[in-house]
Amino acid sequence: MEVISPHDLYEKVYAKVLEYLAVGVKQVWLVSSEHHTLTVYRSATNITVFLGDSELVSDDLFPGFHCSVRKIFMSSVRSVS
Repeated sequence: MEVISPHDLYEKVYAKVLEYLAVGVKQVWLVSSEHHTLTVYRSATNITVFLGDSELVSDDLFPGFHCSVRKIFMSSVRSVS
């Protein structure tokens, strides 16, 4: 899991994703607190973006795991308010 900083450059973050995948990491999760999204990379072309009300699932990596994307960002929304 990689949390994207507001100062991160897309090219550097994406290069890191590709590096992780190249060494055999099965999934890379990118968390954007700015956009309240979680992006799961299973490969350079198999990419799933989870938004707001969607349910984050990863049965191939964590069977039975599910979590509301909104819940992931709840504490950051409260701390900003």
